[in-house]
Amino acid sequence: MVRVTWNGRRNPALAGVSWLVGAAVTFAAAAVAVVLAVVFAATVALATILVGGLIAVWATVWKLRRAPQLQRAAAGPIILDARKVGHSWVAYGWDQAPH
Repeated sequence: MVRVTWNGRRNPALAGVSWLVGAAVTFAAAAVAVVLAVVFAATVALATILVGGLIAVWATVWKLRRAPQLQRAAAGPIILDARKVGHSWVAYGWDQAPH
């Protein structure tokens, strides 16, 4: 507890004013704490959403990468026909589904 004195004597008027100033400072500190808590909660929520989206994209890519390999293994090897035309090689059969 802080004793408020004026010229060495206790002054009740200054004590009341110091109580009001203390209450105002406490209210301001609480308001800053609320704002910081909301900002922190929003940051955590945004990070959670971004990580969830990243995991969803990763799972989709993983699924798409794995599916064609399984189909290829079941259908057998793909054989392409290539012919030299001039200085270049031209591949045939790459756009046809294996039977």
